[in-house]
Amino acid sequence: MKEGEFLLHMGRKSEYYIDLRTLPSYPEDFDEITTIFSRLVAERASDVDRIIGAAHGAAPLTVAVSMKLGKPYALVRKIESENSFRDPLHGEVKPGERTVLLDDVTSSGITLACMAAIVRAHGGIVDDAVVLIDRELGAEKLLSAFGVRLHSLVLLRELL
Repeated sequence: MKEGEFLLHMGRKSEYYIDLRTLPSYPEDFDEITTIFSRLVAERASDVDRIIGAAHGAAPLTVAVSMKLGKPYALVRKIESENSFRDPLHGEVKPGERTVLLDDVTSSGITLACMAAIVRAHGGIVDDAVVLIDRELGAEKLLSAFGVRLHSLVLLRELL
């Protein structure tokens, strides 16, 4: 975690920046964290058919959890305006398939809410989202409005 002045998604400012993209560069730590994270996913969303991850920061995390739980996965990428005609879902979601959303860090919950909408548009069922770190900036409330329960391994205040 870095301290300073940072601009987060959707224009929010923060004194802290959490970048977990380098975590796979430390294989032993990554294995330990993904093992713990996989247990949390299994406890909170035990009856899922497929793991759905955010394509950028959470892709390695999603693949590791998928392997550890023996569940297939798909990734949802951000929709870019110039390529908005492309399907943001990489992989497949079968109609009626129960899914769980994964991300490394959540702030407002907008990314996870968009992921839920995309998965549901493909016929998937989304009831739960699991993140490593919840920055506690409204994600739980927003996702609740979408009918999605948020589970986190750690809250930002616990890290501080």
